[in-house]
Amino acid sequence: MKEIRFAHLSDTHVRVDHLQSDFKDVFGNLQNPNDNLRDVLCKLKESELDFIVISGDLVHEGGKADYECFKGILEESGLKIPLFLALGNHDSKDKFREAFFHEKSCGQFYYSCNVRGLRVIVLDSAVPGHIGGYVNREQLDWLESLLSSQSEKGSIMIMHHPLYWDQSFATVENAERLSTIIHASDIRGIFCGHTHLNRTIVLKNHVQSTAESLAFGFDYDDETVFFSDRCSYQLCSIDDEKIVVHHENFRPKTKIIKDMPIDVLKAILQK
Repeated sequence: MKEIRFAHLSDTHVRVDHLQSDFKDVFGNLQNPNDNLRDVLCKLKESELDFIVISGDLVHEGGKADYECFKGILEESGLKIPLFLALGNHDSKDKFREAFFHEKSCGQFYYSCNVRGLRVIVLDSAVPGHIGGYVNREQLDWLESLLSSQSEKGSIMIMHHPLYWDQSFATVENAERLSTIIHASDIRGIFCGHTHLNRTIVLKNHVQSTAESLAFGFDYDDETVFFSDRCSYQLCSIDDEKIVVHHENFRPKTKIIKDMPIDVLKAILQK
């Protein structure tokens, strides 16, 4: 199989006015995340990619105007590459659907597409008012049915929350049930975000790769999260034998913007 190449972006946190948010003291010390997205899309449109995925937190606690801003950035980029979007805990399902599809619905946003024989599966792990993730029964039943037949070149899965992570509050709550379905399937890779930190975990028959944010970086210790101006994205390729994930340092860390107890961060995100 000729390799399939794609870019994985996450946690773009677009907003019309970032200073009108809970993280205004963070955003006030960063380059505007909207400009980061513009710059990366400008670079990617010249690349030979089969598709691009953005794995959630498209906007930061936004309304319809913020999704229209996000949509405008995509349109202004002139991208001709297929783009697959997932939703995260900072996203609003109804405002996203209103801006992108002109419909009023709070339903889960999940789907699958085929790219040159590779099945791309997008799940919605975001639960309003919760920092952690959960994949509901409707999606699990759909996923199990979908994976009952194999795809020509296997499958990859995109969702916002990781299945596996050090801090349990950052993961999918029902990861065990989801893992059971995945292990019996042709899924080769899981691509997610949420943690604002690059990490790749190799499991029995697949890998999980979390992408850093295009807005700001996180570092952790046992009790504290440190915000920095570091941001990056991933360039990935997949063929018959391997998956390659390369972390593109769009803006390497130069300074710590803020530190915050993890419990305080959790309380803010669960408002």
